[in-house]
Amino acid sequence: MKKYCMAGVLSVGCVYAATSLTSLFSLTGCGRKEAVDSQPMHVDFSALQDIDNVIDMAVIGSGPAGLTACVYGCRGGRHVVCFEGAEPGGLLTKTTIVENWPGEKAILGADIVGHIHDQAEDLGAYFVQDSVMSIDFSQYPYRLETEEGLVVYAFSVLITTGATPKTLGIPGEEQYWGMGVTTCAICDAPFYKGKDVVVVGGGDSAVEEAIQLTPHARSITIMVRGNAMRAAARMQEHLKEYPTIAVHYNVAIQEILGNGAHVTGLMVRDNVTGAVTQEPIDGVFLAIGHEPNVWMLEDQVALTKTGHIALMGRTQKTSVPGVFAAGDVADADYRQAGVAAGDGIKAALDADRFLAAQGYSQVVAREFDGVRFYPVTRDMVPLIEPLHDVATVEKNILKSGSGLTIIDFYAHTCPSCMHMLPVLERIAHRYADLISIYAVDFEAVPDLAALLGVKKVPTMLVFDDGKLVDTVLQPLTYAELAALIEAHAAT
Repeated sequence: MKKYCMAGVLSVGCVYAATSLTSLFSLTGCGRKEAVDSQPMHVDFSALQDIDNVIDMAVIGSGPAGLTACVYGCRGGRHVVCFEGAEPGGLLTKTTIVENWPGEKAILGADIVGHIHDQAEDLGAYFVQDSVMSIDFSQYPYRLETEEGLVVYAFSVLITTGATPKTLGIPGEEQYWGMGVTTCAICDAPFYKGKDVVVVGGGDSAVEEAIQLTPHARSITIMVRGNAMRAAARMQEHLKEYPTIAVHYNVAIQEILGNGAHVTGLMVRDNVTGAVTQEPIDGVFLAIGHEPNVWMLEDQVALTKTGHIALMGRTQKTSVPGVFAAGDVADADYRQAGVAAGDGIKAALDADRFLAAQGYSQVVAREFDGVRFYPVTRDMVPLIEPLHDVATVEKNILKSGSGLTIIDFYAHTCPSCMHMLPVLERIAHRYADLISIYAVDFEAVPDLAALLGVKKVPTMLVFDDGKLVDTVLQPLTYAELAALIEAHAAT
C-alpha cells in the first residue's frame, strides 16, 4: 500500500496549487486558528486504486448531525460508513421528551435517533461500532484509525463528534463522581428515590434534568449562577408544573462534601452577598454546558476561540479540503438537535460537491469496488451471562478460586449502559480465557445492587478470586476495558 503525503504538491497529482496544509490556517489574536478559503484541490484517482479499505464519505459520530449526513450521502449515491463512537446517538439519547423536533408534538430523543438511523441504514449506510481515535490529514486519501485497530482511507470526512458535558472543577467533584455527582438524570434518577438533589445550570438541559428527577427525588433545587435562567421561556414555564422543583439564583457551588462513600452536602456561595453556607444534599446533577469533542484532530483542523471546529461562511467546510463538520462540535451558539440535523445535511451536500469537483463520478467510484471498505458483521455467540439473584453471585463469584470476573450493572433507561453492552460482548470474546463477565439489570435485581454497594449505573465491579479489586463508575471504551483486564490479569 502506498502512502501519499500532502506537502505542497502530491506525488499522485493531488495539489493545492503548491500550497502546504499549514497555509490553509490563519491565526487569530488569541492563538486559535480560523478557517480561511483554500485553493482548489485536484485528485488523480487513477493513482489511488491500490489502496485498501477505501470510503467515499467517512462519518465520524452518530448523533442527529452524523445520521442525517448518512441519509443525504446515500441519497447522493456515495459509499457512506458511519463510525458510531462510544455513545451511539450522542447526547440526544440522554433526553426524554423532545417537543421541538419538527413534525412531532412530543417524541423521545432516543426515538429520533433510532428513526434516522433506520432510514440511513435502509438507504445503504454502513455502521461500525467502534471509535475513531486518530485521523491523519497530512496524506490523501485521509487515514483514519479506530480504537480496535481498524485502518481505513477516506476521500471525504465528516466530523460530527458532538460535545461532552463540562464539570465544575471544584473540591469533592472528582472524589464523589459516581457517588452522588453525575451528569445524567435519565441514567441515575432511580438511585435518588425520596432524596434531596441539586441540579447545577440555567439552560434547557438543566430544566430537563430537573424534570427527569421529579418522579424519584423528594426535592430538586436548580442552582443558577446568574440572576436569570438561559432556558427557553417554554422550558421555564414547564417548571411551574412541578411543585418539588425550586430555582435559586446568584449561587455558586464552592465544594462538594461527603462522608467518604457518598455526597452529603455542598458549600454554596451567595454571589450577591458573598456569604458561604453549608447545604445538606444527597446528589448533584451537572448541566453546565459542553466541550466540543475535537481531541482526535490533534491541531490538524482550524478551531474557533471557543474550541469548536471553524467553518467557512455558510458552509460546513473546514480548513482542510474534503473535511467537513456539523453539529455541536462546530456549533457554539444553537446546540439544537434540529440545527445539528440540518447542518449534517449541509455537510453531506458539501462533501458530495467536493467529490464531484474532483471528478469522482459513479464511473470512477466503480473502479474502487474491489478495495472498498465494508464492515464485517459480527455473529457472536453471547458470552456475557445475566445475573438474576444474590445466591448465584455468592456461589459462583464471591468465593476463592472463582478467577477474574466482571459484574456490569446497567439499566435500560441508561444510554451509556446500553452502548457498553456490545463493547463488553466483544471484550468477552477477546479475553474468554482470562475473564468471566456478567451483566445485572439494576432495576430487575435491586437487592443484588444493595448487597454489592452499587449506587449508580453504569458500574462495573472487578473481582479476583472472590475479592473486589476494582470499581469503575463511568463507561469505558474498548481500549480502556482491554487495558483494565490486562492490568488485573498481570497481577
